[in-house]
This record gives sequence, structure tokens and C-alpha cells, in this order.
Amino acid sequence: MDNPTYRFRPSLLRTELSYRLGDHALEWSDGRDEGSLAFSEVRQIRIYSSPGIGLLGGGSVAPAFQRCVIQPRRGRARVLSSNHFVGIGKFEDRSATFGPFVDALIQRVAANPTTVFLSGMPLALWVSWAAILVGVVIVTPLALLMITVSLFKGTGTPGPLLVTTAVLLGILASLLPLVRALRRNRPRRFDPRAPRA
Repeated sequence: MDNPTYRFRPSLLRTELSYRLGDHALEWSDGRDEGSLAFSEVRQIRIYSSPGIGLLGGGSVAPAFQRCVIQPRRGRARVLSSNHFVGIGKFEDRSATFGPFVDALIQRVAANPTTVFLSGMPLALWVSWAAILVGVVIVTPLALLMITVSLFKGTGTPGPLLVTTAVLLGILASLLPLVRALRRNRPRRFDPRAPRA
């Protein structure tokens, strides 16, 4: 049996983590510390994608990424992300190696009949994103109205209002992809053990 590996750096404050699928456990190391979690001790696996937030002009405030949250029976969850942190505001998309690694992990953990498999965002996160999108649809026209009024009055438009409006317009411009991402990421269970039709 091969032992797939996946490496990524989750944030500025962390070093690169290396994950490996052993014969009976998920193993990890950051070069100093290492640990493992037996597949039989995995209580839950959740996989989902998080939408990115764009700006007008094609820039991005936050890139989209995929996430796999592995919850053990005891202890804290292990979180894998397809985004590799390179530097401030710079991410490398490692989806090409993330996807196959997570698929192999799910296949091995599926031998444990008590593990729960979920896809989609956690409910609180999903509701938060839905509320943000509703808020953007309501607030963006109001921000544009404020800018228009200040231009007609000749009072000048505050810089923070212009920046906020640019971010809101960027989100609004990608509203349909964000709504589609939310629809795909609604919380639900799936069973990797079920035969595929």
C-alpha cells in the first residue's frame, strides 16, 4: 500500500506541515514535532470549499480554498487546506495534491464504521456567508447613494467609503459564483462506503 503525503503551510505564524497516510494512521510533522491519529480514532471528517472574495479589477482579498477538518474522538481537530501560505497576501493553490490526498484519507478512514463524513461548511459558517451576501446586496446600493450625494453636494467622498464600496462592488460582481459556492457547500452527510451508481 502506498503512503501518500501532503505538505502545506497554514499561516504566517506556522511552519510547513507534512502529512502522511501510514498503514493505520494519519501522521504529521512540522520538522520539530510530530504526531499521529489512528484511522480508527477519527470521529468525523468534514470537507468543504470556501469561496474567495474578489475586488473590482480582478484582484482578490482572499482566495478560494478547500478544507478538510479531521475531528478525533479526543483532542483537537487537524485542519488541512489547499492554500499554502507563501507570504503576506500570497498563497499557492495546492489543490492538485490536496484532492488526491483527502480522497485517499477518506478511503482509509471509511473502514471505520463509526466515522461520520460531512460535506459542506459548518452550519454557523454557512449562515454567516449567507448573511454576508444578503448584507452586500442591501449595503452596496446605499454606499453608492452616499457617494453620489457627496459628489452632488461637493463635500468630497471619504477615502474609507470609496475603499469599502470597491470591496462591496467586487463581492457583488462575483455574487453568482458565491451563491453557487454556497449552494454546493450546504451542510450534509455523505457516505463513502455506499456503492456508487
